[in-house]
Amino acid sequence: MTEISAHIRSKPITSTRVRVNSIILCAYLVVAFLYYLGNDIMRLPLFGLVISLSVFSFIYTKSKETSFSFKLSNILIYGCIFCFTLLIQFINSTLSVFLAMLIAGPSLAYFIFKNAFNTKLIKIPVLLFSLYFIFTYLLRGSLEVAFIQMSVNYVSVVMIMNIALVSFIEKRQGVSVSIWPALVGFFLALLAQGRAGILVTLFLVLNVLFMHWRGLKSSIKLISAVIFISGLVIFILSQIDTILLVIENIEFLERFSKKGVDSPSRDILKREYFSHMNTENIILGYNYQNNHWFKHYGGNPHNSYIRLHHYFGFFFFLIVPLIIIALVRLLFRNVFICGLFFAVLLRAYTDTVLFLTLYDFMVILLFYYSFNYMKIEKEKKLYPSKVDAN
Repeated sequence: MTEISAHIRSKPITSTRVRVNSIILCAYLVVAFLYYLGNDIMRLPLFGLVISLSVFSFIYTKSKETSFSFKLSNILIYGCIFCFTLLIQFINSTLSVFLAMLIAGPSLAYFIFKNAFNTKLIKIPVLLFSLYFIFTYLLRGSLEVAFIQMSVNYVSVVMIMNIALVSFIEKRQGVSVSIWPALVGFFLALLAQGRAGILVTLFLVLNVLFMHWRGLKSSIKLISAVIFISGLVIFILSQIDTILLVIENIEFLERFSKKGVDSPSRDILKREYFSHMNTENIILGYNYQNNHWFKHYGGNPHNSYIRLHHYFGFFFFLIVPLIIIALVRLLFRNVFICGLFFAVLLRAYTDTVLFLTLYDFMVILLFYYSFNYMKIEKEKKLYPSKVDAN
């Protein structure tokens, strides 16, 4: 039995509706995964399906509410952002089919924010993706071939986005947050040997553990902390030689020590992007499509924030501060969900995973949750309700 705030209950929530909500969400997650998994020929119809599922989820949600009414201020703000972004991309010759994500991302985020889900069912995609990656590694000996046209780094991208989403829904609906998705994600990141993926998935594991630890009684916290630290110290001291030998022979740890999280290619692209900053490019964003270095690295900036400025121009200087404010607000209101938001934003720093991509809904969802947190908590107290979402 799960507590759901009143603002997602314009009509009584039934178990059938919860299952339908979960199936729609699972369908989106699977299609998004297939999009990254496939080649250019497969991606066009899959992208169309992503847009269709997102818009359908929005219409479906609105059909269950009292009306299809919208606040005029929200329409004006959204309309201005869409039109100005379209104008910027048209002037700067960066117009992309991914502009459609300005419709799809908010639609899916609204659907997730307004609905309840079966917290067991929505973990099925995470399980399926994990099995695919594990079998790929067992059969091919590497995850380098997991994607046809994408970097192996997207193993951690897919897992992090799905883990963060499942954890958010579980936490929001008041059920115990599962640890196994984060643990599996960390294991797969280790197999993929992506430095950023390893750090972020490890952070997700620690975030879940810390949340569960905070829920314990003070005496149990103290006892468990003493037992854990004592056991860890004893183990390290007794196996110090073996541990040092293993560390010396782990390739990805050597890469950490020599290169950190970033890489020479990413440094080159960042320097190249910033070197072209002038008044026009600051306002419109730099079109790197014909730049030698960006063409050399497949036109991929390997940084979502460069992509943000590239497509949105001066809106970058509005969006990033608002995201930071939302993150700080969550830090003082819900540390666990703040951790999820931070993990998503951190992973976006070293790869193109946000801002006109299939996972934009995660940033929009967490951003919206941050700025509506007090309203949500107030409605929970005024209209307590129980719904069987499991």
